[in-house]
Amino acid sequence: MPLETLRKALSIWPTTQDADLVQLREAFSGIVSADFEQVDFLNIPDGGRWGIVSKPLASDSRAVFLVYPTGSDTPNLAVLVLEPGGWRLQSLKFQCPGCFGTGELTGRSIEENQPCYLCGATGWGAS
Repeated sequence: MPLETLRKALSIWPTTQDADLVQLREAFSGIVSADFEQVDFLNIPDGGRWGIVSKPLASDSRAVFLVYPTGSDTPNLAVLVLEPGGWRLQSLKFQCPGCFGTGELTGRSIEENQPCYLCGATGWGAS
């Protein structure tokens, strides 16, 4: 199940940015997908722990969860994919709280497709 895989990944997630990538790759063998970007390991929660705050948005082969570092208001998106052998974490990335990773602001009071002023339309960081 994707939730079990995500819980396992978050329980052993690195707590410092000086973790050895070779050791991380070994520790996460069977947990991360073949195309997992190692740069995601640098996404370190301030309190050292993660909280899963949503039910999955899921299809037959993909599940997406909203994840927050404990005690933080910075949203992260965890994407899991179904590969031969089970569910694997494909990505764990910070999302801009203004546009939630789209780079665009939408809504009744905002013009459609207006670039996000908070992240400079990047979808991932404050400018």
